[in-house]
Amino acid sequence: MNNIVTDYKFPQKIYFEKILKRISSHIESNTRAHSKIIDYGCGKNLLKSFVHKLNPALKVYGYDIDPSLSTISDPFSPIYDVWVFNHVLMYMSADEIVEVFNKIKSLNEQAIILIGVSRQNILSKVGAFFLSPEAHEGIITPGATQYKIINQELHVRSRESIYGMTDLFICELLNARNQRQFL
Repeated sequence: MNNIVTDYKFPQKIYFEKILKRISSHIESNTRAHSKIIDYGCGKNLLKSFVHKLNPALKVYGYDIDPSLSTISDPFSPIYDVWVFNHVLMYMSADEIVEVFNKIKSLNEQAIILIGVSRQNILSKVGAFFLSPEAHEGIITPGATQYKIINQELHVRSRESIYGMTDLFICELLNARNQRQFL
């Protein structure tokens, strides 16, 4: 996985804050009071502050490939109830994505998984060209492959578009018999 941390500035800040607000809202409405949440690929831990604004009782732990940004050293201990992958899967190989999903499944079959996937469409490419040319550097797994993995490995409870540039998926794991588990 690449070491990529985004420093959000105007106008990208508006876009990414909208994503973080939507993720936070989904976390707040889909979790119990003592749920453990992990922001996998946390960067500067911005999600934690958005979640705490909605519900200070929720614990958000951050894991990043850059240890100086992480609040934990092992993303698989303790066991988490909610996993957030916001614009992270694109920096992982397809095998790494499947491996992480399988590890989550082995630890907590009831986990909720929230995933932000960049559409990498013409709108986002034009925006990146003018505002942040390096925005799509280092991508290993394109959006189409991420969608395929998500649909093969997870049950998508909902999907919403944010500004036509990001799809936010709310997912749950499929059980061993390939039947859907509803939380």
